[in-house]
Amino acid sequence: MIKIKFLGTSATWPLPRPGKCFCKICYSSDPRDKRSRSVLLLQSKNYNVLIDCGPDIVKQLRREKIKKIEAVVITHAHSDHISGLKRVDFKRLHPEGLLPLYASLNAHQIIKNNFGEKFDYQKIRISAYKKFSINHFSFLPFLVKHYQGITTYGFQISLGGKEQNPKLIYLPDYKKVPLKSERYIKNCDLLILGGSILSKKIPWHNPITEGIKLAKRWKAKKVYFTHIGHDTLPHKALEKFVREKGGKNFHVAYDGLEVKLT
Repeated sequence: MIKIKFLGTSATWPLPRPGKCFCKICYSSDPRDKRSRSVLLLQSKNYNVLIDCGPDIVKQLRREKIKKIEAVVITHAHSDHISGLKRVDFKRLHPEGLLPLYASLNAHQIIKNNFGEKFDYQKIRISAYKKFSINHFSFLPFLVKHYQGITTYGFQISLGGKEQNPKLIYLPDYKKVPLKSERYIKNCDLLILGGSILSKKIPWHNPITEGIKLAKRWKAKKVYFTHIGHDTLPHKALEKFVREKGGKNFHVAYDGLEVKLT
């Protein structure tokens, strides 16, 4: 069984936005509209793996009472996905030695340039379409287009790498998915997809409306949107929207949500 915990579900900025904003999201009283930057925690047999490590990570780990992290996997090196690396005491969370950090060459270079010697870790380079294992988790990174000059991966994740095991797809940031990558997404048990914007077109993110179409084409059994941005809808209205447009298997994640794949 894989236990999936959404530590954070916002996009580049937390919600409500810093400063005075009285939009429906920022003025919402629904606790599900209080979102921190997107981080996913995978748990199986007391083994914890983080996917990304944003600026809110200390509060997120404290909130969920997570006392140990075995490894961190990075989707891409934008600051809302890596800046928490320098804020966490990984010597306490990973006392066995240097923290294993799995990332593309591009991401490792950006982390080194940004943090220098302030963050000491075990550098493990991963490459697109090449499987790697972390304990009993099996990961397959696939390329997606997101932002120029930033290598961005989505991940196919399973237990033990066996084809019959449930497959999780994590794809929080993307504008376009190449055909070569689509083959690793189709027919998954759980698709977690970026939802930074609702419907308008921008250069670096695909809107939720297009994500719904893709998820249907990929025949995902269950879909959760994360990385929720300011230009969407309050949680209750957004949940209603994706279910009406997508179907009863479409949902919106929120901070603290736990989902299990058995």
